[in-house]
Amino acid sequence: MKKSLFAIVLALMFSSAAFGQASILGTWRTEFSESESGQEEDVSAEMSVKAFDEFTLSGNTYSRNFSMVMNISGESTKEAQKLDIKLTVKGSIKGTWTYVDGILSMVPDKKAKPNIEVESEGLPGIAKTLLVAPLKKEIKNALIEPEKEQVLSLTETEMVLREIPDPKKKDTEPVEDVTYKRK
Repeated sequence: MKKSLFAIVLALMFSSAAFGQASILGTWRTEFSESESGQEEDVSAEMSVKAFDEFTLSGNTYSRNFSMVMNISGESTKEAQKLDIKLTVKGSIKGTWTYVDGILSMVPDKKAKPNIEVESEGLPGIAKTLLVAPLKKEIKNALIEPEKEQVLSLTETEMVLREIPDPKKKDTEPVEDVTYKRK
């Protein structure tokens, strides 16, 4: 009798903990922006970047959207020339996900091709040709790469993720914690 009572109390404790835990399902978004300016001899330049990464988890599938806008402006006082460039990059992909033992894994569908758009304003023809194709390839490679993230914290409004680097890759960058807000 004592063992069954203990088992019931234990089951109730675990079930109440499960109800108190926030759901990972939903749409999560992180945004970042950065700007810098510089001057070298008679040339001054300013650059700003605004970007977001957003994914929606439902059932066992996810969809991911990425967008970045980069503005570059510069001026040469010696030659009285101005430069204004705007580059907009958008990408999206779908796949499946799992969440086991605090690890969120997202695997893009093998048959799905990522949707990638790159638009530019003020970029000279040859520079556009040299920049757009490699940029599209880099975005595509990032979107089709499976991801494993450790969920450091999860509430109803916020989730903090830390990428788990692929041990097969030698040139990994330092991992950072990224905070996503529920949309």
